[in-house]
Amino acid sequence: LAALATGVASAYTLGAATLPDLTLPLPVLTFIPPTFSLQVIIGLALPLYLVTMASQNLPGFATMRAAGYTPPVRPALITTGLLSALSGLFGAHTISMAAITAAICMGDDVHPDRAERWKVGLIYGGIWVALGLLSPVILPLLQSLPPGVMTLLVALAPSTARDAGIGPALQPLSPRGLRLAMAASSALLVLVSTALAFSPQWLPLINDPTLPGLAAALGRRPWLPLGAAVSLAAALLLSGLASKRPTPRLLQSQAALLLLVPLVLVPVWQIGDQLRAAPIRQLAAVARAQRSPFEPLAMVGLIKPSLHFYSQSTVLFEGQSPTALVNLADRLRADFRPGLRPDPADLQPTLLLVIDAESADQPHWHGWQGRELARAGLYHLWRLDRLWLEQRARTLQAEGSDSNWREPRPELF
Repeated sequence: LAALATGVASAYTLGAATLPDLTLPLPVLTFIPPTFSLQVIIGLALPLYLVTMASQNLPGFATMRAAGYTPPVRPALITTGLLSALSGLFGAHTISMAAITAAICMGDDVHPDRAERWKVGLIYGGIWVALGLLSPVILPLLQSLPPGVMTLLVALAPSTARDAGIGPALQPLSPRGLRLAMAASSALLVLVSTALAFSPQWLPLINDPTLPGLAAALGRRPWLPLGAAVSLAAALLLSGLASKRPTPRLLQSQAALLLLVPLVLVPVWQIGDQLRAAPIRQLAAVARAQRSPFEPLAMVGLIKPSLHFYSQSTVLFEGQSPTALVNLADRLRADFRPGLRPDPADLQPTLLLVIDAESADQPHWHGWQGRELARAGLYHLWRLDRLWLEQRARTLQAEGSDSNWREPRPELF
């Protein structure tokens, strides 16, 4: 942490990072009236509840037991459940017994007296509250840091929890630990199998504009309920062949989960890749082949940072609104960043633009001038006439759409 603090301070002191304009707006709670649907409860709420129990609460209690504590399971679940119900009315996610947080707050380096370590939990919670309130300041600061410092931050962030968990993980499991691990494996298998068995109920709820047709593509494949059936059958078979020794029984209880990889995970990944990543890869390849020297590359509407990776180019990302078009025209003239040379339209008359079909259908993009180079999925690749872009931007500015790209925006790529 000292090295990290030194790196951050050095980045701003030596000019590697520029201090952005900072504002601190007050947070506002927005009440979201709940609605109830049996289909959503069975197809979405129940699987998410099982996910929380198997992946958060159970490891959290296990971490506490490994540290020598006896957690009050029932009162803890009642408390987190009530808090989740209350915070859910304001759009918050589920509150659970987080294993990583437990590992950070209960290690031997926290306090030599195990009975005094609870105080660290209060400090840790207070820090999280402060981070949430200060997020409008923290996010622009992190955005302005050099990539090397950000890499160091990401590398060091989980180190405490990792170091705290390695020691107990390398120790032989006690009989109680083995029973807990077997229960966790069984709960995870039941969770995944239940979610897959009810896939016809929750698949229609998927509505991601970046994955058009995903629900239909998944629904046409029988391997979701098939994967659940095969995994449960394998679990029953392995339980019948279970060894009397605890460790082989634990391995056998986890073996059925491996069947889910070829039966479910790989096919789902392939469908997702075909719908989401493959079109971006195709258009990036065309852009690299067709791009003239110093011709800028931009993407508006649906923002896919992977275009930057696949094209190996600096990409200007903007949204779908008329202001985004005005921003794009202005940034082509004035936005200085590595890999991008801003020029007026008379020196660089075209740009390559990736735009999704919905954004292209917006009124401010009607009548665009240029040439379509390629189309993949729901995306188009245009070679756009910048003189037309400048003219349309002036028209939109006259109608009240002013450029705002110079304002600090944490989501600006």
